[in-house]
Amino acid sequence: MGDDLMRDMSLVVVTLASAATLLFDRAQPVRLTVAGIFSFVYLGVVASAGASMIFLVLLRRYPVSAISYQQFVTSALALLVGVLVGDEHIRSASAIGGIALLGGLGVLAHR
Repeated sequence: MGDDLMRDMSLVVVTLASAATLLFDRAQPVRLTVAGIFSFVYLGVVASAGASMIFLVLLRRYPVSAISYQQFVTSALALLVGVLVGDEHIRSASAIGGIALLGGLGVLAHR
């Protein structure tokens, strides 16, 4: 039953992310390129569905209070990978958010 739940959760995440992109990102023209399709599949299947599956697997072993910070750390890691690999730049709002994230993790670590 757990594997069915993870598969179904992955399909829901990919479907909702795809629908939201098509509905709310209409200002951008849609160009189907090999790189664009690969990016869409990677972000939808590997990043979104994969993170959801990992979260559900961890929920089987640990209480939710122990792993609830994972979603926040994932955003910080995505920002770091974008800087290192994608030549992205960190803006002040992202830097402030990262500092707040680290501060929150520090508070959790000392509880």
